[in-house]
Amino acid sequence: MSKKSVFLFLFIIQSFISLAQKPDAILGNWMSENKDKIVHIYKANDLYYGKVVWVKDSSAGKGADRLDIKNPNASLNNRKIIGINYLLSFAYVSDRNVWKDGTIYNYETGNSYSAKIHLSETGDLELTGYYGILWFLGRTQIWTRTNK
Repeated sequence: MSKKSVFLFLFIIQSFISLAQKPDAILGNWMSENKDKIVHIYKANDLYYGKVVWVKDSSAGKGADRLDIKNPNASLNNRKIIGINYLLSFAYVSDRNVWKDGTIYNYETGNSYSAKIHLSETGDLELTGYYGILWFLGRTQIWTRTNK
């Protein structure tokens, strides 16, 4: 094999490797599409969760004190929004490069939705929430990585 052939072969292999996502690629802080919250995604027992670490106006004090008043479990209505898990129990599926079988808890409505996560080619997080198994009634948001 010539040096050019070896280089081309290695380049092609590297390209395929870079297309495959790593399970922990979603770890870190993500700004929501509406720029109203930052969610820190972390891993626990091979599942992925996302905790609210910032909400709009939290620097002015109002957001930091917002409570989970719409939670259907009345005993949780007095907990602060910052610190709650917004994303719950996502499992990574390597052959599909997707994190799925998770749940989104929307504190704005008190509702929970089935969800999946995918990273776009540009590195943005695509979060799709849907009702139960009705994935065709879903909505996708694009979140961006942030250092905040």
